[in-house]
Amino acid sequence: MNEKSFDFNDLYIVDFVKSLGQKKNIFAVIYLVINALLISLMMSMFEPNPWLCLLYGLLLYGLTATLALSPLGEWLFRKTNGCKKIEDPAVLKRMQPLFDEVKQAAKTRHPEMKIEPSISLYICDNEGINAFAMGRRTVCVTRGLLQLPDDQIKGILGHEFGH
Repeated sequence: MNEKSFDFNDLYIVDFVKSLGQKKNIFAVIYLVINALLISLMMSMFEPNPWLCLLYGLLLYGLTATLALSPLGEWLFRKTNGCKKIEDPAVLKRMQPLFDEVKQAAKTRHPEMKIEPSISLYICDNEGINAFAMGRRTVCVTRGLLQLPDDQIKGILGHEFGH
């Protein structure tokens, strides 16, 4: 039996923090700093010491970001958005090959992208025409998306793999 050992690089937050060092992500860093400062400011309602407020704010922000960027956070986002595994055989028969084709094309055309091998397709009961990516392993389509032709669905799925 070949068990995989735990690797910190498998955590979303590790990739996220590594990506912040790239020059193109300077605005993301500014956004994160402003959010951390706002949370620290809110902590001042409970703690008069400004340094402790800053520390508590950074810790609270770090913990919530780690949760959001974890498999547990991804599961919670799926539940919150009503995303479920596709159980309808007709929908699965149509969507899975489109999904697999776009996934393979994304891997081939953009090998620098980290596309998880375990990424899965989900569906939510929404009649709007939409799809969204969550975390590393979730792409969710709406029921409304199914009314589009296959080539348009592939284009939308391609966009989601870009996230």
